[in-house]
Amino acid sequence: ELWDFKTGQRSEVKEEAYMFQLYCYAYALFVTNKVVKDKLIKLILCYCDQEEIVERSVSFADVENYLVRSLRLINTPMVENIENCQYCEFQIICEKNA
Repeated sequence: ELWDFKTGQRSEVKEEAYMFQLYCYAYALFVTNKVVKDKLIKLILCYCDQEEIVERSVSFADVENYLVRSLRLINTPMVENIENCQYCEFQIICEKNA
């Protein structure tokens, strides 16, 4: 099991980033043979303030597929995610803000 403890309110945008981090940790465990590739790893986000737990059980194939999809999105700047605009360092010169 991989646990990540969070404070504050649960947010879908932040949760996806937190899950990405847990998938990366899971990948590291699989490729370093700390976990056998035919086993499942449970990824757990524990929201302390809300006393809420979000969990996913993932296989090595699940982790690989998730990371490949995520990395493809990162490498395609033409794909827009409006929710990230407020964090973008290029918002001053962006056409969307004109």
